[in-house]
Amino acid sequence: MLSTHDTIAASSTHPRQRAARHAPAPHRWQAMAAVAKAALLAAFAIVCGVLPWAAQAGDGPFLKDGPVNERNIRHGSFYQGSQNCADVFTPLITNTWCAKTTNDPVVALIGDSHAGQMYLGVRDTHDPVFSKVIYMGAGSCYPTVGHDSREGCGKQLDLAFKIADGMKSIQYVVIGAYYGWSVQVPDAAAAAVFIEGYRKTIDHFLASGKHVVFLIDNPVLGFDSEACRARKRPIGKALSLVGSKPPVCPGEYTSNLADQSHYRTYISQLIAAYPNVLFYDPKKKLCPEGPCRIIKDGLLLYSDDNHLSQYGAAYVAEDLVKDMKRRWQ
Repeated sequence: MLSTHDTIAASSTHPRQRAARHAPAPHRWQAMAAVAKAALLAAFAIVCGVLPWAAQAGDGPFLKDGPVNERNIRHGSFYQGSQNCADVFTPLITNTWCAKTTNDPVVALIGDSHAGQMYLGVRDTHDPVFSKVIYMGAGSCYPTVGHDSREGCGKQLDLAFKIADGMKSIQYVVIGAYYGWSVQVPDAAAAAVFIEGYRKTIDHFLASGKHVVFLIDNPVLGFDSEACRARKRPIGKALSLVGSKPPVCPGEYTSNLADQSHYRTYISQLIAAYPNVLFYDPKKKLCPEGPCRIIKDGLLLYSDDNHLSQYGAAYVAEDLVKDMKRRWQ
């Protein structure tokens, strides 16, 4: 039996000694750390791999793989199957592009990325004459003489004029740009600045003996075409409840379009003033009976809400080339 002294001594063991008796062995700490690390890596793999696949891989309209479904047609795709001509059309500002299919182009496309998308389309028609094309443009730069939509656009446009004038092989000049300026201007007086800029551009090329095509901007969707790439899997639908709901693809056709009525009213002034210019409207190809087609043969005709995909541009360009032939050949 312990004496009173022994009992007190046993119960008053130093705290460090008591902690040492209950501390796990070093290898237990290492095992716990390894398990925690593995759990973190597994969670990271799920978030970065499995969940995006589950959320994005689709049960919606099947869209074939390939370059026609790229999200961004406005940069590298210009140079696939083309020659980069930046050595001639020297970039003076950011987001400047030049691409051509031959050293002796017959058609010159000048404008912003909406003219650039049509370069891809005209190129891909493989027409023996009209696919001989060069594109010179810059992002958010309207082909309007005397009005810079951003700093430096005028200098870049002047260079395009010089190149197009100097290439004797060029017989046709197609100018085109996004309709956005028409919703940015407060009234018709402000819009007149853009219309006058377009007049000067048209006058320049008519005076130089070129056939001029004004590319009316294509209909703009009221949603991102990504909604039609693939509907969400069930887990993706569940995840969407946490945030905003994804847009729903309306099907092959849609009437959910941006309002371009002011733009078309302003452009009608140019149509009335230039009967010798071909004003091509992609709407007649995309929306022949009212609603606009956004999917054809399982392929997206738009790469976002306002740019045509490479496939969509070729679909429209085929009709454009037919109109040019009827007009001038």
